[in-house]
Amino acid sequence: MANIPEVPASELIQTMPRVGMGTAAFPFTSSEDTTAAMLRAIELGYRHFDTARIYATEGCVGEAVAEAVRRGLIASRADVFVTSKIWCSDLHADRVVPAARETLRNLGMDYVDLLLVHWPVSLTPGNYDFPLPKEVILPSFDMEGVWRGMEECHRLGLARAIGVSNFSAKKLEQLLSLAAVRPAVNQVEVNPMWQQRTLREVCRREGVQLCGYSPLGAKGTPWGSAAVMDSGVLQDIARAKGKTLAQGVWRGMEECHRLGLARAIGVSNFSAKKLEQLLSLAAVRPAVNQVEVNPMWQQRTLREVCRREGVQLCGYSPLGAKGTPWGSAAVMDSGVLQDIARAKGKTLAQICLRWLYEQGDVLLVKTYNEKRMKENLDIFNWELTDEERERISQLPQLRGLPGLEFISDHGPYKSVEDLWDGDV
Repeated sequence: MANIPEVPASELIQTMPRVGMGTAAFPFTSSEDTTAAMLRAIELGYRHFDTARIYATEGCVGEAVAEAVRRGLIASRADVFVTSKIWCSDLHADRVVPAARETLRNLGMDYVDLLLVHWPVSLTPGNYDFPLPKEVILPSFDMEGVWRGMEECHRLGLARAIGVSNFSAKKLEQLLSLAAVRPAVNQVEVNPMWQQRTLREVCRREGVQLCGYSPLGAKGTPWGSAAVMDSGVLQDIARAKGKTLAQGVWRGMEECHRLGLARAIGVSNFSAKKLEQLLSLAAVRPAVNQVEVNPMWQQRTLREVCRREGVQLCGYSPLGAKGTPWGSAAVMDSGVLQDIARAKGKTLAQICLRWLYEQGDVLLVKTYNEKRMKENLDIFNWELTDEERERISQLPQLRGLPGLEFISDHGPYKSVEDLWDGDV
């Protein structure tokens, strides 16, 4: 059985296996096949499973874990790390906690190890087939309200960590200025026009929570400035979201965290800019940003933001998701990667996974083929050479999942460039 390295524990999240098993599949696989594959993965040594309500695999993961305990493959549910996500139709302040409880019912578990905000997008509540009808994409995303729901999940013990996935750097900074669950406070002036980067690093190093006063710039006071309230950028965001300049979404997520419904909260599919916005708002720091990562889409800008802010990057589609409606054959057809694989006597998939591992990422793989499950774990006892890393760094970049289903004249994102803040 493979011994998978872990991300060290921190105040935000317990240890997390560096390789996880993803469960999103298209077309959908039968629940029996999915459960059997998850059980076999546990036998092979996988201890990190990534699911979501929208994947319709939460029940399969829960059944596999329960069966693994019955068979003695693991001692208890605590031996696995389970991530799930709040889907966009439940990203409303009053729906986050009920959605987290439904996830736990599906899993048959008392808690998840990590609960994420799936996308920085809100849909009209309900169930929708893909492609999403454009009219269900709401013009605003209540970041503050959603994060409070996540904090409540955490407080209730329903999630051990809460985090974000696919947030831009800017959104992540906004989130950090809003989040509430912190043991100590350093109260200073903080707003989008004065983000206190240097002081933030000091507080982070010291384990002191940064607490911002004058979040709107204290316009009209002797000491304040109109720069925040008069900011064209902030006014544009407020109009797009149908909110005042002072409002946001992350509070619902923080509420899930506070209630203990999620032990960690995070985001998925957030651009670097959106992640920075979120970080500037959060009071409970997002633990994870889950995004598409592979040698053909290396996320260099976002990776730097995550490293600087202490947010764990978690990569899905590490092989490019060839054969899916959203994926691309670019990774598996890469001549450079094929050459490196031949030279090392490895599969091309192993080259990709080793590259992600060497970046420090948590990576999510998805296969129900036992041979490939084993191959995906055979990446820890060898390394890429400096020359091979350099060749991979020079590969042309191509995003595989542009998020076209969220582009609408009626929503906050009118183009792919809007959704990813130009990082396309």
